[in-house]
Amino acid sequence: MISLTNVRTFRDHRLALALVVCLTACPTPRAPQVATQRKNPDLVTSAELVAAGERDTVYVRRIRMFEEIAATIRTDSLARIMTGIMDAPAEQEPAYLQALMCEYHRMSWQYGAIAPERAINRTEDSLFAIAGVRKRWLEAQKRFPMFGTFDPQKCDVSGLPHAPDSLNNQPYKTVWP
Repeated sequence: MISLTNVRTFRDHRLALALVVCLTACPTPRAPQVATQRKNPDLVTSAELVAAGERDTVYVRRIRMFEEIAATIRTDSLARIMTGIMDAPAEQEPAYLQALMCEYHRMSWQYGAIAPERAINRTEDSLFAIAGVRKRWLEAQKRFPMFGTFDPQKCDVSGLPHAPDSLNNQPYKTVWP
C-alpha cells in the first residue's frame, strides 16, 4: 500500500522533472524585435551574401579548388620576364611582349582560364611589394604601352597537358539570399 508521504514525494519528483524539462526545452521569452524596413527590399546586404556564400558548398568548393590550382602554378619565369621588361629598351618591346603573352598563354593552356589569373595577381603582388618596383613597372609601360599583336602559334605548348574545359568556367553561386 502507498502511503500519503510516498505519493507526495512522487508528485514532487514529477513536478521537479516537468520543471527541468520545461526550463531546458521551452523557449525563453525574448524582447520584442523591432522590424526594420529596408529602403529597397530587393537589395541584398553584404552580410547576407556572405551567409549565402557559406551555405553554398559547391561555390566554396570550386573557389578553393581554383586557389589550390593557382598555388601550384610556377610563376618564376613570368616574374623574370616582368623584371626584364622593366629594364628593357623600347626597341625590345615586341620580343618582351610576345614572351609575356606566351607565358600567359602557356598558363591558360595548362591550367585553364581562372587559376592563372589568380597566380598572376599573386606574382604581381609579391613583385610590387618590393620597394620601387611598381614605379619601375609604370615607367616601363610609359616607354612601351604593351600593345601589339599576339601570335599564339609562336608559343610552344607542345608537351604541356591541356586543361579540361571545366577549368575555364567561373564558379557561379548556386545559393542566393
